[in-house]
Amino acid sequence: MPTLALMRASLPDPVRWLLRVQGLAVAVCALTCWAVCGRLSAQAVVLGGMVGLIGSWAYAWRAWRAGGGRHAGENVGEGDCDSLAESTARAARAYRAQLAGEAWRLAVTALAFVAIFAGPVRDGLPALPVLLGFGAAHAAYWAALLRQRN
Repeated sequence: MPTLALMRASLPDPVRWLLRVQGLAVAVCALTCWAVCGRLSAQAVVLGGMVGLIGSWAYAWRAWRAGGGRHAGENVGEGDCDSLAESTARAARAYRAQLAGEAWRLAVTALAFVAIFAGPVRDGLPALPVLLGFGAAHAAYWAALLRQRN
């Protein structure tokens, strides 16, 4: 099992920044929920947020690994390719890496939700805050991506 330092080193800075933004959004949502609804709801928000964080990490890790250890769009069309065929091959490899990352994210997210809803939610943890935490992580993910784009 890889160590946290190895996992941290294996992802590029923009991905680590995005995961921090997601974590901050979940923390703010959980603290707000704790103040308004209590400890149990805040714990549920954290669980849902962790599903979002783990899914994002799984996507980035898998896409990065499948893409050969570099940004998926890096070097595509930058003029350093020897030929159009090489550029096309890089673009295809980047596309396959993104598909692999998304498939990995969906599988990890589905398994995490099954585990949460079969365990803690069935045992009395409120379901709506779990979904709220996941939604906060997901909204932060897309907001961070839009911010990086501009």
